[in-house]
Amino acid sequence: MRGGGIKPDISKENFKNVSFRYFTLLKPFLKPELNHKIVYIDMQELIPQKAFETMKNLAKELDFTPPKEEDKEKFSQIFWNKFQFLLPTILKITKNDFAVLKKDLRIKLCEKYFKDLDCVDLKEELIEKDTAFYEEIAILVNAEDLKIIKAHQEIQEKLKIYLKEFFKALEYWVNFKLQNQIKEEQILIYLKENKILRKKLKQILDEELAHIKIHRPDIVASWKYYNEFEKICEELDKIQ
Repeated sequence: MRGGGIKPDISKENFKNVSFRYFTLLKPFLKPELNHKIVYIDMQELIPQKAFETMKNLAKELDFTPPKEEDKEKFSQIFWNKFQFLLPTILKITKNDFAVLKKDLRIKLCEKYFKDLDCVDLKEELIEKDTAFYEEIAILVNAEDLKIIKAHQEIQEKLKIYLKEFFKALEYWVNFKLQNQIKEEQILIYLKENKILRKKLKQILDEELAHIKIHRPDIVASWKYYNEFEKICEELDKIQ
């Protein structure tokens, strides 16, 4: 779907850029002489509550290094979330901002699960606890830049002012995204109204989902919106 819009919008020209290359990517591994084992994973097994245990079980089955217990919390996070395209971001402070600086300072604003072990989280010092997303965000700076910030009260105070406005803006854009994100039902309506694109997508999915339909029909059966799309295609083909 075309970026920047608040409703489904895709042209025939850029439709080819939409990737559903499931079977195409799998084909090279299906040669009999390779004797590869293909394991399909239901996305329900990768939801935050199950992802860590799923990876541990797969590590045993496929003989790779299992995830560490100390990383368990990371597996409960959804990475394509409300902060997508908004975070992480880097705040750079230069000599143009403060004449006392002899080098640029870098502050990383990110979700707390992306903490860098070489950095310190300055969140408690720079923003109030009632700030939007306080529990979810980290404000990271390395040890060298931290010393400089700590040594200059003016930098700290201006950072507080800037970050207060930054988090107000972040809250606005997160809410905007949540309120205007394209829903699955809108995509189905759009495809229903666009015969050429609907048929093209149907053809692609028929080809690309052939293998999983044979080996894991239960997974395909659980795809609510794909099955609604199939139903739409079937009903409209009867009419047309």
